[in-house]
Amino acid sequence: MPQTCKIIYVDDDVDDRFLFKEAIRESVSQADVHTLSTGTELLQILRSDEQLPTAIFLDVNMPVMNGFECLSRIRENHLFDGIKIYMLSTSSSNSYIHTAKQEGANGYYTKPTSYNSLKVLISNCIEELL
Repeated sequence: MPQTCKIIYVDDDVDDRFLFKEAIRESVSQADVHTLSTGTELLQILRSDEQLPTAIFLDVNMPVMNGFECLSRIRENHLFDGIKIYMLSTSSSNSYIHTAKQEGANGYYTKPTSYNSLKVLISNCIEELL
């Protein structure tokens, strides 16, 4: 039986959350995906949920707590060291990429402009996990 991985996607854009969830549903059968709209929600879930996610996909540009701040908070807690964290942004800025690496992200990706490209990106990241 294939291993199932728990994925959390955090993005303040409702359409992006919907597309991400659909892309996983269509391309990765062994993933259980949850979506959240803020980094604060994510931190609360990580502290209270008994089953930690296998991977987190974090949008960089979010109000209140941006993706980098959330990433930094997660990486401060060694209980979460085994979680793969992938940053997503519309920006391909070298400073963003550097910050993501410096803060402990496992990858930084520019948000795909097509649905099929999103499915390929997700599939490639999840293949590493299984």
